[in-house]
Parts: sequence; structure tokens; C-alpha cells
Amino acid sequence: MVSKECEAIRIRGSDCLSSHCMSASDPHAKQFFDETKSILTDLYMAPVSKKLLARAERENRLVLSIQRKLRAANAIIRRTDKSKVFYIGTTEEFEEKARNYMMKTCAYEEVANGVNPYQEMVNATLSLLHRLKEKQAINNDQYKRVVPDQKKCELPHLYFIPKAHKVRAIGSLQIRKVSYASLALHFSPTFH
Repeated sequence: MVSKECEAIRIRGSDCLSSHCMSASDPHAKQFFDETKSILTDLYMAPVSKKLLARAERENRLVLSIQRKLRAANAIIRRTDKSKVFYIGTTEEFEEKARNYMMKTCAYEEVANGVNPYQEMVNATLSLLHRLKEKQAINNDQYKRVVPDQKKCELPHLYFIPKAHKVRAIGSLQIRKVSYASLALHFSPTFH
């Protein structure tokens, strides 16, 4: 555990140092990484008080008990907006409310078949942008500003946070925004 944490810190620290034109093999950097490992080892190996250990075990049993009961009841628990109140509803209830909302707004589409359309959407968008760039409809700076960064992009998720003052609430489903997907997948401009 300590080795994993130290390696993660070493990688992040090395990246940060190299972005500031410093070497990770610098004696000060090596000293920092060695001391970090020593501190983490001490923290991980420090004994936990009996009182704290008993509390942690009791809370772990409580969480596991709640999880078992939620699974048995086919229920979902959600924290409500800006309060310490929790809402518990059945999976079916959350799914029904989410579908009703998506039908009412026509803004989202559920990814139901298990096939994630993300890569197809990105490829269609990149293809369109390349064609626009080739036809000089956009310049290189515009292209760089709008090209999607695949490491940072993801499909949106529709999350419903129940309101404590309302009788019913809605769950969470993986969805995609229809309007952008339709535009990216079906738009093929013609250039003269």
C-alpha cells in the first residue's frame, strides 16, 4: 500500500518538476521522495487506538447491514439537495421517473443496449472537423479550440437529486444528449 502511494506521488511529483524545468533526479527531489516514503510508512504502521478500531468496526458492520437491506429490498438511497436528509426509493420507481423525465424533455436518450456510442460520436465529430479544416471552412486555431480531448470527454449522466419536500424523486441512468449526438452522427456538409 505504501509503495503504491509513494509511486503515485513520485509520478505526479516528477511530472510537476519536469513541467517546471527541474529534474526528478535532483538531490533535493530524491530527498523529498525518500522522506515522503518514510513519513507514509510511519503513518501506515502507527497503531490505531482500541476505541477508534472498535468504532471503525461498528460503523463498517452498520454500512454492510444497510447495503444488504438495500439490495434485498431492491432499493436506492440518495442524499437530497443541500440537506442531510436521505431519500430511499425502489429501483423501479427511480427508473420510471427517469424515463418519464427523458420522454417529457426529449433531451436525453438512455444507453440501453450496453453499447457505448461515445467513440462513434467522437470519430464522427473528428471526421467532420477534419473535413471542415481541409476545405478551409475553419482555420487551424479554430480547429484546435473545438477538437474534443478524449481524455477529458465523457457521455453525460442524468442524475436526479430528490427534493425532501416532494413526495417522489428520480434515479440515475447513463444517458447521452440526443441533440449533439444527432448533429455529430448525421450531419454531413457539402462544400462547393
